[in-house]
Amino acid sequence: MHNKTVHMIDQLLIAINRKNIGYNSDQLNEWLLKEWNNKHKLFGQYDRQSLQPAVSYESLSVYYYLQAYLKRIGKQDVAEEVIKRAKELDEDPVRHHAHFFDYIHYQHLFIYEKKTV
Repeated sequence: MHNKTVHMIDQLLIAINRKNIGYNSDQLNEWLLKEWNNKHKLFGQYDRQSLQPAVSYESLSVYYYLQAYLKRIGKQDVAEEVIKRAKELDEDPVRHHAHFFDYIHYQHLFIYEKKTV
């Protein structure tokens, strides 16, 4: 039995781990790039069947894992766009009510970014 929704953090963690052991996730890569290029954002959950957003929120945690994954698959330019979007979200006062994981992953994004510069 499958859930009706797909959590993007889960999908990105799976894809990162698959890439780390030498497997590609071509369908996910194609969908992620298409979704990003069309909307310049990714939502926290998607409907499994329609692939449409199941929620209205963006997640800094999703963007943390998304940029890390994009870098692993050689899409540095798109990863930089994701980081830019995360910075824009951080300027929103609503973020100050974000879940702890969004906050901590956002902080790690810049720790990681400083190490790779």
